[in-house]
Amino acid sequence: MARKNTLDCYQMCLPLGQNAETLGEYLSRGIGRPVSLTLTNNSTSLLSVNERSAPIRVRLHRIFLAAGEEVISEVADYIAGRRGQTPRFWAFVRDNRHAMPQSAERETRLYTRGRFYDLADLYSSVNEEYFEGAIDCRITWGRRTKSAQVRHRTLGSYTLENDTIRINPVLDRAAVPRYYLEFVVFHEMLHAQLYREQARETGCIEMAAGRRVVHSPEFKSREKLFKHYDRAIRFERGY
Repeated sequence: MARKNTLDCYQMCLPLGQNAETLGEYLSRGIGRPVSLTLTNNSTSLLSVNERSAPIRVRLHRIFLAAGEEVISEVADYIAGRRGQTPRFWAFVRDNRHAMPQSAERETRLYTRGRFYDLADLYSSVNEEYFEGAIDCRITWGRRTKSAQVRHRTLGSYTLENDTIRINPVLDRAAVPRYYLEFVVFHEMLHAQLYREQARETGCIEMAAGRRVVHSPEFKSREKLFKHYDRAIRFERGY
């Protein structure tokens, strides 16, 4: 028996004025598997799917409550694992991005000038050399603390939700060579670049067992493009 056309089903049964519950039920019927739908205001990860859970856990930007049958049909096909192109999905995003409410986030105060290094200068240099100036996230030194040894700390982090790179201030010292600090900044900027690419191409951040894949094979391959990669790794292991 030929599979019933997904779009035909959606045209017949997409509810008017739907909410998370009714839209989740509708997706469940169309896919043939239970769906637990959570609506979000996350404008970076518009759609994410954990297929390994039961029911399938889906996070979808709430702007899609206003989407029509053809757009929701593409969402359903994506959830069902038929990972084709999604032109209607992205056309809807382009047409409605102005209406997307931004999630409330605590404003992060930025401190780029340290005792030995200026992160703004490092960021600009790395951005031009490795990313053609295309990365536009924020960067700041983190809080200074007196506890724990450097090898037990996170030396850098990238927060997707507020698009901010934080560098551990233990690296702001004369004993740390510039090339190593540039490597840490490059590493975090690479996270920002790959998250953007994944969101643009698929509508969600790459998932593994319900979690973001932090250091994927693609990430590790690109990381080695840093010109002082081997030198930086040796310094890190001996620091």
